[in-house]
Amino acid sequence: MPIPLPIRANPAANPAAIEPATTQAPTTQQNMEQTHQAPAEIPAAPPVSSGQIQANIADPKAQVAYQQIFAQLQNGQYAQAITGFQQFLQNYPQTIQAPDAQYWMGEAYYAQADYRNALNAFNQLLEKYPNSQKQADALLRMGFSYDALKDRKKARQVLKYVKGKYPGTATARLAETHLLKMK
Repeated sequence: MPIPLPIRANPAANPAAIEPATTQAPTTQQNMEQTHQAPAEIPAAPPVSSGQIQANIADPKAQVAYQQIFAQLQNGQYAQAITGFQQFLQNYPQTIQAPDAQYWMGEAYYAQADYRNALNAFNQLLEKYPNSQKQADALLRMGFSYDALKDRKKARQVLKYVKGKYPGTATARLAETHLLKMK
């Protein structure tokens, strides 16, 4: 199900103009502590369309590799974690950990204030893993990333979408708070 938003990174934007987002969003570390859970068994999904990956394979080797890479992320070793998640996604694209690996790679970029690559990583999650439980969080971070890149129009559009699609959730409240601070 495509997201009715222009959610691609804008390569023409000035990279020197990157500033931190104004909302006090949870840090990557806080986000990891609050949202990281062992991946649950995924129920059968509808047939996947072009570009989407059905991530439903349980592989013990993949679980070990994922946990090692996630530990790097938790220890603030963002560059190593990014490389690890990239390799993980090449080696284990259909495992139950793959959507989470894609998401946390985006968080690692975001933690380094590399908002363009964060946008790309989060967008890949939306495109490849449309049934991921990380969809709302990825969209939220995309809104924050657009704001940090000074693309207020896209930031507002994505954050309003999050607020409308996930009403009553902590993610929607963070989107609303950020929108209020953008005014």
